[in-house]
Formats: sequence, C-alpha cells, structure tokens
Amino acid sequence: DIVPAGPLEAVRPLQGADGHVMSVKALREAFDECDGNHDNYVTKIELVKACRSHPAVAELFGIPDGMRDDARAKFEQVFQAMDTNSDRKLSFDELKDYFIKGGFTLQEEGTATALSNQ
Repeated sequence: DIVPAGPLEAVRPLQGADGHVMSVKALREAFDECDGNHDNYVTKIELVKACRSHPAVAELFGIPDGMRDDARAKFEQVFQAMDTNSDRKLSFDELKDYFIKGGFTLQEEGTATALSNQ
C-alpha cells in the first residue's frame, strides 16, 4: 500500500537541492525527453519509460535506477507530489513548481533572476 506523503516527504527526492541552480531550458529539455507523444504533458507511463531508458532522467527525479519493484512506491510518491491538480499527467508548470518547492533556483537562460513559485 502507498501511504500518502506530506508536503515535506513529497519533495524528499530533491533534498539537498537548496541553492542549486538549474536553467529552465535544461528542465524543459528533460520534460520534453519524457513527453513521448509531444502533447505537452507527461503521463505516468511516459515517465516510467523515460526513467527506464534514460538513467539521467531517473536521477533527476530521485527515482532509483531501473524502476524495479522496490522503486515503484517511491515513484508513486514523487509523481503524486508533482501532479498537484491530480489529473494523472504533468504539465511543465507542475514540474517547475515541484523543483522550486524542492529547493532549486530556476533561471531563465542568460538572466540572473530566479523564478519564484507563484
């Protein structure tokens, strides 16, 4: 059984990210890598496939390598934390918000202005 995670537990895969800077472009590239049908949303199935075929994607989301059975509960927690409107798919804005809540500073290319969670 999957136990619902609280807000702090939900971003645990990103712990230690405080102060890390990531460009919005790099995050968008990772999102696009996961968006198999190019509809601007990432479903659970698309994210699982991306994590299995691209270890860097799994690492980015804090998912154990290979998506073995022991990683499924953690994957579910991470996906539910990102899917804030519970529509079972991720928008790019949901992904950005997840990383901001996890402590990342997201920057537009060529600017020093950090994006805030609005």
